[in-house]
Amino acid sequence: MDEIQILSPLPALRAPNKVDSDEGFHEDIPF
Repeated sequence: MDEIQILSPLPALRAPNKVDSDEGFHEDIPF
C-alpha cells in the first residue's frame, strides 16, 4: 500500500513539472 501512495503522486506531479522544467525535474526523477 505504501508503494501505491508514493507512485500515485509521482506521475501526477512529474507530468506538469516535466513540461514546466524538464531540465531541472529530469535530474531529480530517474524515469
